[in-house]
Amino acid sequence: MPKFFFHIRTAFNFHADPFGKEFESSGLARLGAIAAVREALSQALSRGHTIDGRWFEIADEAGVIVEVVSFNEAIRSA
Repeated sequence: MPKFFFHIRTAFNFHADPFGKEFESSGLARLGAIAAVREALSQALSRGHTIDGRWFEIADEAGVIVEVVSFNEAIRSA
């Protein structure tokens, strides 16, 4: 099964996902990213933080960006 990496990017920072996660397709990885954003939002709000202005760059095992999911987009698609 292919592995996808959820790198987090902001206007000023980049945090590489060193581990990745297996999904059957990039579309399912996108759904996984949306679920991860919602979980992160829940945790951030409980601590009084925000997570807007960030996005996932979903890369395949070759390092090619196959999907981009903004955190704002993931929140709105609830």
